[in-house]
Amino acid sequence: MNVRTNQVTQGAMYCALYGLLLFFNQQLGLIVETSLPCLFSLPILVCSAKSEKNISWIVALSMGLMTLLFGAFTTWFYSWTAILIGFLYGLGIRKKWSMMKNFVFCTILSIMTNFLIIFVWAKIFDMELFEEYKMIQTYLPYVSLQTFMAAFALILGLLEGLCVHFMGILLLRKLRVDMVPMKSIFEIKSTIYPALASILIWGLYYFSANVLECSQEVVGLLQLLWLMCYFILDFYGVIVLLSLCVIFQKRKLAFLATLGAMIPGIQWIWVLIGFIDCLFHIREKIFKRITL
Repeated sequence: MNVRTNQVTQGAMYCALYGLLLFFNQQLGLIVETSLPCLFSLPILVCSAKSEKNISWIVALSMGLMTLLFGAFTTWFYSWTAILIGFLYGLGIRKKWSMMKNFVFCTILSIMTNFLIIFVWAKIFDMELFEEYKMIQTYLPYVSLQTFMAAFALILGLLEGLCVHFMGILLLRKLRVDMVPMKSIFEIKSTIYPALASILIWGLYYFSANVLECSQEVVGLLQLLWLMCYFILDFYGVIVLLSLCVIFQKRKLAFLATLGAMIPGIQWIWVLIGFIDCLFHIREKIFKRITL
């Protein structure tokens, strides 16, 4: 009985923290939902990871009702989807899912949310995005508006998934919640499929844009698929450089190894390193040679 009462009290505390987020969001001109909507996920994430399922879904429902009563119209969508993501992420922590499974699931939900915001809401509220895209066309003349919007939703969803994932891990570790341990960086194996897929998609895109007469939708789809391969290879490039920092004990350079992967132009070096690693598994060969 005491345990049950303690969980109800903690659930009320999580609702109060969520209410503070709503209050600050309203008072500061909706800054939370426009800048860091993933913050709405954190209270229910911790509650779902620590409490029983019967308590956590009641807390999630209470948070949704609080948003309906005290939040703005735009806040409804941002906060409800964030509550869903946090609830399912915390449930995965309690069910002992792997960190990668939790991250992938959270990222997919975030990407779907951003697709709804960019495409569905633009149609519902008759938002004209072409004028805003004219400036982008100056720098990206071969990228269509639809491709740019899809890529933006993809990147934004990935970043939000990373924010929820890492902030959730930091909070749960501070609160000493039992979690499945994260994999070592050397346990992340590269595979040849992203490299082969990037070659195939780039070749199809080149022929569709320069040799064959394909519709703009087909060219835009190939651009989006290439962009996905680009970020996967960029990720593997980061893993290679971080592994080298650990192997040669240059941990102070780990920040630069991560930062460079986010800078346009310089990213191509990371993509090339990831491409070579996927094809030839250079990271595993270096590690085996050093450990011999």
